[in-house]
Amino acid sequence: MEDRDLPEEPSFSELVLSDDQRELVEVFGELASERLGISPVPLRGFLWKAAREWQQRNQAALATLNSSSPEERLKGAEEVAQLVLDRMLQAFPEEKHDDIRRAVEDGLVTYRERFNRR
Repeated sequence: MEDRDLPEEPSFSELVLSDDQRELVEVFGELASERLGISPVPLRGFLWKAAREWQQRNQAALATLNSSSPEERLKGAEEVAQLVLDRMLQAFPEEKHDDIRRAVEDGLVTYRERFNRR
């Protein structure tokens, strides 16, 4: 069998989110925007990039977490939140770091309360 006969492996570079996850991206952008005083658009971009990185690291679509246990979904959300935090801390000046940490924590609290249910 030649390589061209093998099915193509997914790259997970294309972000695959459920409707709830898309809503969470929007909510995070708004929450972080209020705390940081900037447009929600670039803040959502940080989350999109972190989610895509999570998919590539885990070789799974983020949307597949919907069928996981609440504990597994929370673990995935915490991993993405850490990636968001890391990216944002690198991108923003140090005087914004405390606000960024609070914004990411607010996002996790919102996730736990509104989205990690079943």
